[in-house]
Amino acid sequence: MLVSDVFVAGGQPTVTYIARDSTLEAKLRRYLQGSSTFLLLTGPTKSGKSVLCKHIIPNETCIWLSGGQIPDEDAFWMQAIHKLELSVRTTESTSNERATEFEAGAETAGIGALVARFRGGAMVGRKKGTASAREIAKDPKLTVLQALELGKETLVIDDFHYIPRDVQRSIVRALKEPVAGGQRIVLSSLSLIEILTSNEPSPKLLVA
Repeated sequence: MLVSDVFVAGGQPTVTYIARDSTLEAKLRRYLQGSSTFLLLTGPTKSGKSVLCKHIIPNETCIWLSGGQIPDEDAFWMQAIHKLELSVRTTESTSNERATEFEAGAETAGIGALVARFRGGAMVGRKKGTASAREIAKDPKLTVLQALELGKETLVIDDFHYIPRDVQRSIVRALKEPVAGGQRIVLSSLSLIEILTSNEPSPKLLVA
C-alpha cells in the first residue's frame, strides 16, 4: 500500500476515514430513508461535510452538483441535465398521407406491394405518404424536474454558498414540488443561510 493510498489530500479518505459523531451519521441515514423537506448540512470549510455525504450516500444513488460551477440558474439546470444524463432535445415525427381509389376487376389485381383478390367489381384503396422529423428543444428546468419526480437518486448540491443568493432562492422554489413528493435534496454550505421564504418548506438542519 502506498502513502498516497492512505493520505488522500482533497479526496475521499478510506483507510484514514474517521467516523463522525454517531448521532450525526444516524441523522443523515434517517433522512435518506424518507423525507419531505430539504436537508441543510452546514459547517466550517474542511470540516468534512462533503466527506460525510460521500461516505453515507452510495455513489450510484447520488447526483452530485457543485455550487462553485453555478453562476446563474441556467447553469444549475444544465449541470443537472449533464449529471442526470438527460437530453434537452427531442424528435417529433410527422407524416402526410393521401388515399388513392380505383376499381378492380374480377381477376387478381397486383398493386405494387398490395395484392388483393376480388370477386366482381370492388373499390381498392392504397395510401401513399411521406414522413418527416424535426428536432425540438426541451426546457432544461422542466426536464430535470420531471426526472427528479421519477428518480430515486439523492440530489446533493455541494458548496451551496457559492451560488448567488437570488439564484439559491429560485432553485429552492423550483425544487419545492419534487421535495414534497419525497425527493431527497442535501444542501451543503459553510453556514446557515436564509434561503427560504416564509411560505416555503423549512429545511432540516444537520450541523457537521
